[in-house]
Amino acid sequence: MKKLVLIISILLVSISNVNAQDVLGNVSSEGTLRIYVYSNSNMGIYRYTEGVWEAQWYSGDDRGMKLHVGSMGSSSDLNYASGYWGNSASYWDNIDLNKLDDNNHIMTCTEDDEVEVKQIVYYPANSANIIYQYEITNLGSEKMFDLRLFVGGDTYVAGDDRGIGYWDDATNTIGITNTVSGNEVNMFLTSDQEPYSYYSDAAYDGSFVLKDLIRDNTTNPTLGNQVSSVLNDNGIALEWRKSSLEVGETWIINAQEYFNNKFVSDLSVTAPVGATISQCETKDFTFTVENISASTVSNISLAESIDLSTEDWTAIITDPTGTFSLDIGESIDVTVSIFAPCDATVGSVAQGIVSATSNGGLANDVAYITVEAPSCAASLTSAVNTDDQTICQNTAITDITYSTISATGIGNEGVDGVNGLPEGISATWSGDVITISGTAAESGTFNYSIPLTGGDCAGTSASGTITVSSTPPNADAGTDELICASDSLSLDGTSDNGTVLWTSDGDGTFDDDTADDPVYSPGSDDITAGSVLLTMTVTGTGQCATATDTSTLTLTLNTIDAPFSNAGLDQTLCSVDTFTATAASN
Repeated sequence: MKKLVLIISILLVSISNVNAQDVLGNVSSEGTLRIYVYSNSNMGIYRYTEGVWEAQWYSGDDRGMKLHVGSMGSSSDLNYASGYWGNSASYWDNIDLNKLDDNNHIMTCTEDDEVEVKQIVYYPANSANIIYQYEITNLGSEKMFDLRLFVGGDTYVAGDDRGIGYWDDATNTIGITNTVSGNEVNMFLTSDQEPYSYYSDAAYDGSFVLKDLIRDNTTNPTLGNQVSSVLNDNGIALEWRKSSLEVGETWIINAQEYFNNKFVSDLSVTAPVGATISQCETKDFTFTVENISASTVSNISLAESIDLSTEDWTAIITDPTGTFSLDIGESIDVTVSIFAPCDATVGSVAQGIVSATSNGGLANDVAYITVEAPSCAASLTSAVNTDDQTICQNTAITDITYSTISATGIGNEGVDGVNGLPEGISATWSGDVITISGTAAESGTFNYSIPLTGGDCAGTSASGTITVSSTPPNADAGTDELICASDSLSLDGTSDNGTVLWTSDGDGTFDDDTADDPVYSPGSDDITAGSVLLTMTVTGTGQCATATDTSTLTLTLNTIDAPFSNAGLDQTLCSVDTFTATAASN
Protein backbone atom coordinates (compact mmCIF):
# COMPACT_ATOMS: atom_id res chain seq x y z
CA MET A 1 0.00 0.00 0.00
CA LYS A 2 2.86 2.41 0.87
CA LYS A 3 4.55 1.63 -2.46
CA LEU A 4 1.34 2.44 -4.35
CA VAL A 5 0.96 5.80 -2.58
CA LEU A 6 4.56 6.62 -3.35
CA ILE A 7 4.15 5.80 -7.04
CA ILE A 8 1.01 7.94 -7.28
CA SER A 9 2.76 10.83 -5.50
CA ILE A 10 5.74 10.67 -7.86
CA LEU A 11 3.39 10.49 -10.85
CA LEU A 12 1.48 13.59 -9.71
CA VAL A 13 4.68 15.58 -9.28
CA SER A 14 5.93 14.37 -12.65
CA ILE A 15 2.70 15.41 -14.39
CA SER A 16 2.81 18.82 -12.69
CA ASN A 17 6.33 19.46 -13.84
CA VAL A 18 5.54 18.82 -17.51
CA ASN A 19 4.25 22.38 -17.92
CA ALA A 20 6.48 23.97 -15.31
CA GLN A 21 8.15 27.08 -16.63
CA ASP A 22 9.47 28.90 -13.59
CA VAL A 23 10.29 27.88 -10.03
CA LEU A 24 10.63 30.18 -7.00
CA GLY A 25 11.97 29.43 -3.53
CA ASN A 26 12.86 25.73 -3.56
CA VAL A 27 15.23 25.80 -0.56
CA SER A 28 14.94 22.65 1.55
CA SER A 29 14.40 24.38 4.88
CA GLU A 30 11.62 23.49 7.33
CA GLY A 31 8.37 25.33 6.59
CA THR A 32 9.51 27.05 3.40
CA LEU A 33 7.93 26.89 -0.05
CA ARG A 34 8.65 25.76 -3.61
CA ILE A 35 6.46 27.62 -6.10
CA TYR A 36 5.76 26.61 -9.69
CA VAL A 37 4.27 29.02 -12.25
CA TYR A 38 2.99 27.13 -15.28
CA SER A 39 2.54 28.11 -18.90
CA ASN A 40 -1.25 27.57 -18.62
CA SER A 41 -1.43 30.27 -15.86
CA ASN A 42 -1.86 27.69 -13.09
CA MET A 43 0.36 27.57 -10.03
CA GLY A 44 1.67 24.73 -7.90
CA ILE A 45 2.91 25.26 -4.34
CA TYR A 46 4.81 22.78 -2.17
CA ARG A 47 5.76 23.14 1.49
CA TYR A 48 8.88 21.53 2.98
CA THR A 49 7.78 19.58 6.06
CA GLU A 50 9.94 17.13 8.01
CA GLY A 51 12.19 16.45 5.02
CA VAL A 52 9.44 16.13 2.39
CA TRP A 53 7.97 18.54 -0.18
CA GLU A 54 4.19 18.33 0.28
CA ALA A 55 1.75 19.64 -2.35
CA GLN A 56 -0.64 22.34 -1.12
CA TRP A 57 -2.96 22.29 -4.16
CA TYR A 58 -4.52 19.17 -5.65
CA SER A 59 -2.48 17.46 -8.41
CA GLY A 60 0.26 19.97 -7.66
CA ASP A 61 -1.17 22.76 -9.82
CA ASP A 62 -4.89 23.29 -9.17
CA ARG A 63 -4.56 26.96 -8.35
CA GLY A 64 -5.60 29.64 -10.81
CA MET A 65 -7.48 32.85 -11.53
CA LYS A 66 -10.41 33.91 -13.68
CA LEU A 67 -11.66 37.31 -14.84
CA HIS A 68 -15.33 37.96 -15.67
CA VAL A 69 -16.42 41.16 -17.43
CA GLY A 70 -20.17 41.78 -17.46
CA SER A 71 -20.10 43.96 -20.55
CA MET A 72 -17.79 45.92 -22.83
CA GLY A 73 -19.47 47.74 -25.69
CA SER A 74 -21.87 45.36 -27.38
CA SER A 75 -20.29 42.27 -25.79
CA SER A 76 -21.48 40.77 -22.53
CA ASP A 77 -20.53 37.99 -20.11
CA LEU A 78 -16.85 37.87 -21.12
CA ASN A 79 -14.86 35.22 -19.26
CA TYR A 80 -11.08 34.94 -19.41
CA ALA A 81 -9.12 32.06 -17.89
CA SER A 82 -6.82 29.13 -18.62
CA GLY A 83 -5.84 26.05 -16.64
CA TYR A 84 -7.90 25.36 -13.53
CA TRP A 85 -10.57 27.99 -14.26
CA GLY A 86 -10.45 27.53 -18.04
CA ASN A 87 -13.77 25.69 -18.48
CA SER A 88 -16.30 27.69 -20.53
CA ALA A 89 -13.91 30.64 -20.75
CA SER A 90 -11.90 32.28 -23.49
CA TYR A 91 -8.36 31.07 -23.13
CA TRP A 92 -5.83 33.86 -22.99
CA ASP A 93 -4.33 34.84 -26.34
CA ASN A 94 -0.94 35.08 -24.68
CA ILE A 95 0.60 34.07 -21.33
CA ASP A 96 4.04 35.52 -20.69
CA LEU A 97 6.16 34.29 -17.77
CA ASN A 98 8.97 36.46 -16.44
CA LYS A 99 11.08 35.14 -13.56
CA LEU A 100 12.99 38.10 -12.13
CA ASP A 101 14.90 36.06 -9.54
CA ASP A 102 14.29 33.19 -7.11
CA ASN A 103 11.79 35.27 -5.17
CA ASN A 104 10.06 37.50 -7.72
CA HIS A 105 7.92 36.67 -10.75
CA ILE A 106 5.53 38.39 -13.16
CA MET A 107 2.96 36.50 -15.23
CA THR A 108 1.10 38.55 -17.83
CA CYS A 109 -2.10 37.13 -19.34
CA THR A 110 -3.39 39.08 -22.34
CA GLU A 111 -6.53 39.04 -24.46
CA ASP A 112 -5.60 41.10 -27.51
CA ASP A 113 -7.22 44.54 -27.67
CA GLU A 114 -9.43 43.72 -24.71
CA VAL A 115 -7.84 43.14 -21.32
CA GLU A 116 -4.61 42.26 -19.53
CA VAL A 117 -4.17 40.63 -16.12
CA LYS A 118 -0.72 40.87 -14.60
CA GLN A 119 0.03 38.59 -11.63
CA ILE A 120 3.04 39.82 -9.63
CA VAL A 121 4.41 37.30 -7.13
CA TYR A 122 6.86 37.95 -4.31
CA TYR A 123 8.04 35.08 -2.15
CA PRO A 124 9.97 36.22 0.96
CA ALA A 125 12.81 33.73 1.39
CA ASN A 126 12.60 31.45 4.45
CA SER A 127 8.88 32.11 4.80
CA ALA A 128 5.62 30.22 4.35
CA ASN A 129 3.70 33.00 2.62
CA ILE A 130 3.34 34.41 -0.89
CA ILE A 131 2.46 38.02 -1.66
CA TYR A 132 0.40 38.71 -4.80
CA GLN A 133 -0.59 41.79 -6.72
CA TYR A 134 -3.11 41.56 -9.55
CA GLU A 135 -3.24 44.40 -12.07
CA ILE A 136 -6.22 44.33 -14.46
CA THR A 137 -5.93 46.83 -17.31
CA ASN A 138 -8.58 47.74 -19.93
CA LEU A 139 -6.82 47.40 -23.30
CA GLY A 140 -10.01 47.92 -25.32
CA SER A 141 -11.55 50.99 -26.84
CA GLU A 142 -14.64 50.99 -24.64
CA LYS A 143 -15.41 51.12 -20.95
CA MET A 144 -15.79 47.83 -19.06
CA PHE A 145 -18.57 47.13 -16.55
CA ASP A 146 -19.11 44.61 -13.75
CA LEU A 147 -15.57 43.21 -13.39
CA ARG A 148 -15.07 40.16 -11.18
CA LEU A 149 -11.75 38.50 -10.34
CA PHE A 150 -11.66 35.01 -8.83
CA VAL A 151 -8.53 33.48 -7.25
CA GLY A 152 -8.24 30.05 -5.64
CA GLY A 153 -8.51 26.36 -6.40
CA ASP A 154 -8.73 22.78 -5.11
CA THR A 155 -6.59 22.38 -1.97
CA TYR A 156 -4.48 19.43 -0.83
CA VAL A 157 -2.73 20.64 2.32
CA ALA A 158 -3.40 17.76 4.68
CA GLY A 159 -2.26 14.90 2.47
CA ASP A 160 -5.72 13.32 2.63
CA ASP A 161 -7.29 16.03 0.43
CA ARG A 162 -9.68 17.24 3.12
CA GLY A 163 -10.20 20.20 5.39
CA ILE A 164 -12.66 22.23 7.48
CA GLY A 165 -13.57 25.65 6.14
CA TYR A 166 -12.37 28.86 7.78
CA TRP A 167 -13.43 32.49 7.33
CA ASP A 168 -12.36 35.55 9.34
CA ASP A 169 -14.39 38.62 8.52
CA ALA A 170 -12.05 40.97 10.42
CA THR A 171 -9.03 40.10 8.27
CA ASN A 172 -10.75 39.06 5.01
CA THR A 173 -9.20 35.62 5.32
CA ILE A 174 -10.50 32.41 3.79
CA GLY A 175 -8.85 29.07 4.52
CA ILE A 176 -8.99 25.46 5.58
CA THR A 177 -7.68 23.50 8.55
CA ASN A 178 -7.18 19.84 9.36
CA THR A 179 -5.37 17.83 12.01
CA VAL A 180 -3.46 14.77 10.82
CA SER A 181 -1.34 12.63 13.17
CA GLY A 182 -0.99 15.44 15.72
CA ASN A 183 -0.17 18.05 13.07
CA GLU A 184 -2.60 20.90 12.56
CA VAL A 185 -2.32 21.96 8.92
CA ASN A 186 -3.67 25.29 7.73
CA MET A 187 -3.84 27.22 4.47
CA PHE A 188 -5.13 30.77 4.11
CA LEU A 189 -5.84 33.29 1.36
CA THR A 190 -6.31 36.87 2.51
CA SER A 191 -6.52 40.42 1.18
CA ASP A 192 -6.27 43.96 2.50
CA GLN A 193 -9.27 44.74 0.25
CA GLU A 194 -12.63 43.42 1.29
CA PRO A 195 -13.73 40.69 -1.13
CA TYR A 196 -17.25 40.58 -2.54
CA SER A 197 -17.61 36.88 -1.72
CA TYR A 198 -15.61 33.91 -0.46
CA TYR A 199 -15.66 30.12 -0.51
CA SER A 200 -14.19 27.29 1.59
CA ASP A 201 -16.24 24.20 0.94
CA ALA A 202 -16.39 21.16 -1.32
CA ALA A 203 -14.13 21.39 -4.35
CA TYR A 204 -15.24 18.00 -5.65
CA ASP A 205 -18.08 15.66 -4.67
CA GLY A 206 -18.85 13.91 -7.95
CA SER A 207 -18.46 17.15 -9.89
CA PHE A 208 -16.26 20.22 -9.55
CA VAL A 209 -18.47 22.19 -7.18
CA LEU A 210 -16.14 25.15 -6.80
CA LYS A 211 -15.54 25.38 -10.54
CA ASP A 212 -19.25 25.12 -11.23
CA LEU A 213 -19.93 28.32 -9.32
CA ILE A 214 -17.78 30.12 -11.88
CA ARG A 215 -18.29 27.96 -14.97
CA ASP A 216 -22.04 27.36 -15.07
CA ASN A 217 -23.21 30.78 -13.92
CA THR A 218 -21.41 32.77 -16.57
CA THR A 219 -24.01 35.54 -16.50
CA ASN A 220 -23.66 36.05 -12.78
CA PRO A 221 -20.73 34.02 -11.36
CA THR A 222 -20.21 34.31 -7.61
CA LEU A 223 -18.82 32.24 -4.74
CA GLY A 224 -21.80 32.65 -2.41
CA ASN A 225 -19.94 32.94 0.93
CA GLN A 226 -19.91 29.19 1.59
CA VAL A 227 -17.83 27.80 4.48
CA SER A 228 -17.90 24.14 5.47
CA SER A 229 -17.89 23.23 9.16
CA VAL A 230 -17.02 19.57 8.48
CA LEU A 231 -14.15 17.79 6.80
CA ASN A 232 -14.59 17.51 3.06
CA ASP A 233 -12.66 17.64 -0.19
CA ASN A 234 -12.08 21.33 0.22
CA GLY A 235 -11.38 24.18 -2.17
CA ILE A 236 -10.96 27.87 -1.36
CA ALA A 237 -11.37 31.08 -3.35
CA LEU A 238 -11.96 34.82 -3.06
CA GLU A 239 -13.93 37.10 -5.38
CA TRP A 240 -13.38 40.85 -5.86
CA ARG A 241 -15.59 43.18 -7.88
CA LYS A 242 -15.29 46.56 -9.57
CA SER A 243 -18.29 48.30 -11.11
CA SER A 244 -16.44 49.74 -14.12
CA LEU A 245 -13.01 50.25 -15.66
CA GLU A 246 -12.21 53.10 -18.03
CA VAL A 247 -10.15 52.62 -21.20
CA GLY A 248 -6.49 52.39 -20.14
CA GLU A 249 -7.37 52.26 -16.43
CA THR A 250 -5.81 49.63 -14.14
CA TRP A 251 -7.57 47.91 -11.24
CA ILE A 252 -5.16 46.67 -8.55
CA ILE A 253 -5.87 43.93 -6.02
CA ASN A 254 -3.46 42.80 -3.28
CA ALA A 255 -3.60 39.35 -1.74
CA GLN A 256 -1.50 37.03 0.35
CA GLU A 257 -1.39 33.29 0.71
CA TYR A 258 0.20 31.56 3.68
CA PHE A 259 0.60 28.06 5.04
CA ASN A 260 1.02 26.65 8.49
CA ASN A 261 1.86 23.29 9.98
CA LYS A 262 2.14 22.98 13.76
CA PHE A 263 2.12 20.31 16.45
CA VAL A 264 -0.95 20.10 18.71
CA SER A 265 -1.48 18.01 21.83
CA ASP A 266 -3.84 18.80 24.68
CA LEU A 267 -2.61 22.31 23.94
CA SER A 268 -2.61 24.50 20.85
CA VAL A 269 -0.16 27.36 20.22
CA THR A 270 -1.13 30.17 17.86
CA ALA A 271 1.51 32.51 16.43
CA PRO A 272 0.90 36.06 15.19
CA VAL A 273 0.29 36.38 11.45
CA GLY A 274 1.91 39.02 9.25
CA ALA A 275 4.54 39.88 11.87
CA THR A 276 7.13 42.52 10.98
CA ILE A 277 10.20 44.00 12.65
CA SER A 278 12.66 46.74 11.74
CA GLN A 279 16.44 46.65 11.73
CA CYS A 280 17.93 47.48 15.15
CA GLU A 281 14.53 46.91 16.76
CA THR A 282 13.53 44.98 19.87
CA LYS A 283 9.84 44.14 19.58
CA ASP A 284 7.30 42.14 21.59
CA PHE A 285 5.19 39.51 19.81
CA THR A 286 2.17 37.77 21.32
CA PHE A 287 1.58 34.04 20.92
CA THR A 288 -1.43 32.29 22.47
CA VAL A 289 -1.45 28.93 24.26
CA GLU A 290 -4.88 27.29 24.64
CA ASN A 291 -6.10 24.19 26.46
CA ILE A 292 -8.05 22.25 23.83
CA SER A 293 -8.51 19.12 25.94
CA ALA A 294 -11.43 18.04 28.12
CA SER A 295 -9.56 18.46 31.43
CA THR A 296 -7.21 20.83 33.21
CA VAL A 297 -3.65 20.79 31.91
CA SER A 298 -0.93 21.30 34.54
CA ASN A 299 2.83 21.81 34.58
CA ILE A 300 2.94 23.57 31.23
CA SER A 301 6.42 24.78 30.30
CA LEU A 302 7.39 27.11 27.47
CA ALA A 303 10.40 27.41 25.19
CA GLU A 304 11.32 29.82 22.42
CA SER A 305 13.73 29.83 19.49
CA ILE A 306 14.65 31.96 16.49
CA ASP A 307 16.14 30.32 13.41
CA LEU A 308 18.57 33.20 12.76
CA SER A 309 20.23 33.12 16.18
CA THR A 310 23.63 32.64 14.53
CA GLU A 311 23.09 36.00 12.82
CA ASP A 312 22.71 37.81 16.19
CA TRP A 313 18.90 37.58 16.37
CA THR A 314 17.57 36.86 19.85
CA ALA A 315 14.22 35.68 21.23
CA ILE A 316 13.27 35.67 24.92
CA ILE A 317 9.92 34.79 26.54
CA THR A 318 9.27 37.58 29.05
CA ASP A 319 5.80 36.55 30.20
CA PRO A 320 4.75 34.19 31.68
CA THR A 321 7.76 32.74 33.47
CA GLY A 322 7.90 29.29 35.06
CA THR A 323 5.30 26.55 34.70
CA PHE A 324 1.55 27.14 34.81
CA SER A 325 -1.83 25.41 34.40
CA LEU A 326 -4.82 26.01 32.13
CA ASP A 327 -8.41 25.05 32.82
CA ILE A 328 -10.64 23.56 30.12
CA GLY A 329 -10.91 26.04 27.26
CA GLU A 330 -8.63 28.56 28.99
CA SER A 331 -5.89 30.36 27.08
CA ILE A 332 -2.93 32.56 27.97
CA ASP A 333 -0.97 35.15 26.02
CA VAL A 334 2.77 34.56 25.76
CA THR A 335 5.00 37.59 25.18
CA VAL A 336 8.21 37.00 23.23
CA SER A 337 10.76 39.80 22.95
CA ILE A 338 12.65 39.50 19.64
CA PHE A 339 15.66 41.57 18.57
CA ALA A 340 16.62 42.09 14.91
CA PRO A 341 20.23 43.23 14.40
CA CYS A 342 21.03 46.42 12.52
CA ASP A 343 22.52 44.46 9.61
CA ALA A 344 19.41 42.31 9.13
CA THR A 345 18.48 42.24 5.45
CA VAL A 346 15.34 44.17 4.61
CA GLY A 347 12.76 41.73 3.23
CA SER A 348 14.34 38.71 4.93
CA VAL A 349 12.20 36.48 7.16
CA ALA A 350 12.99 35.02 10.56
CA GLN A 351 11.09 32.07 12.01
CA GLY A 352 10.20 32.59 15.67
CA ILE A 353 8.87 29.45 17.38
CA VAL A 354 7.10 29.04 20.71
CA SER A 355 6.67 25.52 22.10
CA ALA A 356 4.42 24.48 24.98
CA THR A 357 5.07 21.13 26.65
CA SER A 358 2.83 19.24 29.07
CA ASN A 359 2.22 15.63 30.01
CA GLY A 360 0.10 15.46 26.86
CA GLY A 361 3.08 16.19 24.62
CA LEU A 362 4.41 19.09 22.55
CA ALA A 363 2.49 21.90 20.86
CA ASN A 364 4.11 24.69 18.87
CA ASP A 365 3.65 27.32 16.17
CA VAL A 366 5.86 29.51 13.99
CA ALA A 367 5.72 33.26 13.47
CA TYR A 368 7.22 34.31 10.15
CA ILE A 369 8.68 37.74 10.90
CA THR A 370 9.55 39.98 7.95
CA VAL A 371 12.27 42.63 8.28
CA GLU A 372 11.13 46.10 7.25
CA ALA A 373 13.34 49.09 6.56
CA PRO A 374 13.06 51.51 9.49
CA SER A 375 12.55 55.18 8.75
CA CYS A 376 15.08 55.88 11.51
CA ALA A 377 16.54 53.84 14.37
CA ALA A 378 19.28 53.64 17.01
CA SER A 379 20.50 50.41 18.60
CA LEU A 380 22.88 49.90 21.53
CA THR A 381 26.21 48.45 20.34
CA SER A 382 28.32 48.87 23.49
CA ALA A 383 28.20 46.20 26.19
CA VAL A 384 24.86 45.14 27.63
CA ASN A 385 23.62 47.52 30.36
CA THR A 386 26.12 50.24 29.54
CA ASP A 387 23.03 52.35 28.86
CA ASP A 388 22.05 51.90 32.53
CA GLN A 389 25.26 52.36 34.51
CA THR A 390 26.16 53.73 37.96
CA ILE A 391 29.38 55.70 38.50
CA CYS A 392 30.94 58.04 41.04
CA GLN A 393 31.07 61.77 40.67
CA ASN A 394 34.29 62.93 39.02
CA THR A 395 34.73 59.49 37.48
CA ALA A 396 34.68 58.69 33.74
CA ILE A 397 31.75 56.62 32.49
CA THR A 398 32.13 53.50 30.39
CA ASP A 399 31.60 54.77 26.85
CA ILE A 400 28.06 54.16 25.53
CA THR A 401 27.65 53.61 21.77
CA TYR A 402 24.64 53.28 19.49
CA SER A 403 24.47 52.34 15.81
CA THR A 404 22.08 54.55 13.84
CA ILE A 405 20.12 54.03 10.63
CA SER A 406 18.94 56.86 8.36
CA ALA A 407 20.20 59.58 10.73
CA THR A 408 22.54 62.35 9.59
CA GLY A 409 23.45 63.58 13.09
CA ILE A 410 22.22 64.24 16.62
CA GLY A 411 20.95 67.26 18.50
CA ASN A 412 23.41 69.28 20.65
CA GLU A 413 26.39 67.24 19.53
CA GLY A 414 29.45 67.58 21.77
CA VAL A 415 27.73 69.80 24.35
CA ASP A 416 28.18 68.79 28.02
CA GLY A 417 25.18 68.37 30.27
CA VAL A 418 22.40 68.52 27.64
CA ASN A 419 19.83 65.95 26.43
CA GLY A 420 19.52 64.75 30.03
CA LEU A 421 23.24 64.00 30.47
CA PRO A 422 25.16 65.14 33.59
CA GLU A 423 27.70 67.94 33.40
CA GLY A 424 30.99 66.68 32.04
CA ILE A 425 29.39 64.08 29.76
CA SER A 426 28.43 64.66 26.12
CA ALA A 427 27.37 62.77 22.98
CA THR A 428 28.96 62.82 19.53
CA TRP A 429 27.91 61.26 16.21
CA SER A 430 30.19 60.01 13.43
CA GLY A 431 29.94 57.28 10.82
CA ASP A 432 26.42 56.25 11.92
CA VAL A 433 27.58 55.79 15.53
CA ILE A 434 26.60 57.79 18.62
CA THR A 435 29.27 57.85 21.36
CA ILE A 436 28.47 59.09 24.88
CA SER A 437 31.58 59.72 27.00
CA GLY A 438 33.13 61.95 29.66
CA THR A 439 33.53 62.41 33.41
CA ALA A 440 30.48 63.21 35.51
CA ALA A 441 30.89 66.49 37.39
CA GLU A 442 27.56 66.33 39.23
CA SER A 443 25.60 63.71 41.09
CA GLY A 444 22.06 62.43 40.61
CA THR A 445 20.01 60.17 38.31
CA PHE A 446 20.12 61.30 34.67
CA ASN A 447 17.64 59.87 32.15
CA TYR A 448 19.18 60.93 28.87
CA SER A 449 17.58 61.04 25.42
CA ILE A 450 19.81 61.85 22.44
CA PRO A 451 17.63 63.06 19.53
CA LEU A 452 18.49 61.79 16.04
CA THR A 453 18.31 64.28 13.19
CA GLY A 454 17.87 64.08 9.44
CA GLY A 455 15.53 62.10 7.18
CA ASP A 456 12.47 60.78 9.00
CA CYS A 457 14.19 60.86 12.41
CA ALA A 458 11.90 63.38 14.09
CA GLY A 459 10.90 61.91 17.45
CA THR A 460 13.53 59.13 17.36
CA SER A 461 16.17 59.08 20.08
CA ALA A 462 18.77 56.95 21.85
CA SER A 463 17.85 56.72 25.53
CA GLY A 464 19.24 55.38 28.77
CA THR A 465 20.12 56.20 32.40
CA ILE A 466 23.33 57.27 34.13
CA THR A 467 23.36 57.34 37.95
CA VAL A 468 26.13 59.39 39.59
CA SER A 469 26.97 58.93 43.29
CA SER A 470 27.82 62.04 45.35
CA THR A 471 30.31 60.26 47.68
CA PRO A 472 33.46 59.59 45.67
CA PRO A 473 36.66 58.64 47.54
CA ASN A 474 39.10 61.42 48.45
CA ALA A 475 42.79 61.27 49.40
CA ASP A 476 45.21 63.95 50.76
CA ALA A 477 48.67 62.71 51.64
CA GLY A 478 49.80 66.04 53.06
CA THR A 479 52.74 68.27 52.11
CA ASP A 480 56.28 67.33 51.15
CA GLU A 481 58.60 66.68 54.12
CA LEU A 482 62.37 66.91 55.00
CA ILE A 483 63.86 64.72 57.75
CA CYS A 484 67.21 63.41 58.74
CA ALA A 485 68.12 60.10 57.22
CA SER A 486 68.17 58.43 60.59
CA ASP A 487 64.72 59.67 61.58
CA SER A 488 61.19 58.40 60.97
CA LEU A 489 58.22 60.51 59.82
CA SER A 490 54.72 60.66 61.29
CA LEU A 491 52.53 61.28 58.21
CA ASP A 492 49.52 63.58 58.41
CA GLY A 493 47.18 62.33 55.63
CA THR A 494 43.39 62.62 55.47
CA SER A 495 40.81 60.50 53.60
CA ASP A 496 37.05 60.37 52.92
CA ASN A 497 34.58 57.77 51.61
CA GLY A 498 36.88 54.82 51.24
CA THR A 499 39.67 52.59 52.50
CA VAL A 500 43.32 53.72 52.66
CA LEU A 501 46.50 52.10 51.39
CA TRP A 502 49.91 53.77 51.60
CA THR A 503 52.72 52.67 49.24
CA SER A 504 56.35 53.71 48.77
CA ASP A 505 58.53 53.63 45.68
CA GLY A 506 61.47 52.81 47.95
CA ASP A 507 62.18 50.16 50.55
CA GLY A 508 61.01 51.85 53.72
CA THR A 509 58.19 50.60 55.90
CA PHE A 510 54.90 51.90 57.35
CA ASP A 511 53.83 50.90 60.83
CA ASP A 512 50.22 50.74 59.50
CA ASP A 513 49.79 51.26 55.76
CA THR A 514 45.95 51.43 56.07
CA ALA A 515 45.88 54.39 58.50
CA ASP A 516 45.55 58.05 57.52
CA ASP A 517 48.65 58.97 59.61
CA PRO A 518 51.10 56.07 59.77
CA VAL A 519 54.80 56.35 60.70
CA TYR A 520 57.21 55.82 57.83
CA SER A 521 60.75 54.61 58.45
CA PRO A 522 63.15 55.09 55.50
CA GLY A 523 65.06 52.10 54.20
CA SER A 524 68.66 51.93 53.05
CA ASP A 525 67.65 52.42 49.41
CA ASP A 526 65.67 55.51 50.41
CA ILE A 527 68.70 56.98 52.21
CA THR A 528 70.99 56.21 49.27
CA ALA A 529 68.56 57.85 46.84
CA GLY A 530 68.09 60.87 49.10
CA SER A 531 64.31 60.94 48.65
CA VAL A 532 61.28 58.69 48.37
CA LEU A 533 57.76 59.11 46.90
CA LEU A 534 54.92 58.12 49.22
CA THR A 535 51.43 57.53 47.74
CA MET A 536 48.11 57.48 49.53
CA THR A 537 45.34 55.62 47.62
CA VAL A 538 41.71 55.69 48.74
CA THR A 539 39.36 53.09 47.20
CA GLY A 540 35.65 53.89 47.27
CA THR A 541 32.89 51.80 48.79
CA GLY A 542 29.28 51.08 47.87
CA GLN A 543 28.34 52.60 44.49
CA CYS A 544 31.88 53.98 44.27
CA ALA A 545 33.58 50.65 44.91
CA THR A 546 35.42 50.83 41.61
CA ALA A 547 36.57 54.44 42.08
CA THR A 548 39.93 55.52 43.54
CA ASP A 549 41.66 58.74 44.43
CA THR A 550 45.43 59.14 45.00
CA SER A 551 47.68 61.75 46.57
CA THR A 552 51.49 61.81 46.86
CA LEU A 553 54.23 63.52 48.85
CA THR A 554 57.98 63.56 48.46
CA LEU A 555 60.06 62.80 51.55
CA THR A 556 63.59 64.21 51.32
CA LEU A 557 66.27 62.61 53.52
CA ASN A 558 69.22 64.70 54.90
CA THR A 559 72.32 62.47 54.94
CA ILE A 560 74.85 65.17 56.44
CA ASP A 561 75.83 64.34 60.11
CA ALA A 562 74.02 66.47 62.67
CA PRO A 563 76.16 69.23 64.51
CA PHE A 564 77.51 68.43 68.05
CA SER A 565 79.87 69.87 70.79
CA ASN A 566 81.88 68.35 73.66
CA ALA A 567 83.45 70.66 76.35
CA GLY A 568 85.36 67.79 77.95
CA LEU A 569 85.21 66.32 81.47
CA ASP A 570 83.99 68.19 84.53
CA GLN A 571 86.91 69.61 86.62
CA THR A 572 87.33 70.92 90.26
CA LEU A 573 89.90 73.68 91.03
CA CYS A 574 90.80 76.24 93.70
CA SER A 575 90.12 79.89 93.28
CA VAL A 576 93.80 80.67 92.65
CA ASP A 577 94.30 77.91 90.03
CA THR A 578 94.04 78.20 86.24
CA PHE A 579 92.38 75.69 83.83
CA THR A 580 92.83 74.95 80.16
CA ALA A 581 89.69 73.47 78.57
CA THR A 582 89.94 70.78 75.82
CA ALA A 583 86.81 70.82 73.66
CA ALA A 584 85.68 69.11 70.40
CA SER A 585 83.02 70.13 67.82
CA ASN A 586 81.96 69.87 64.21
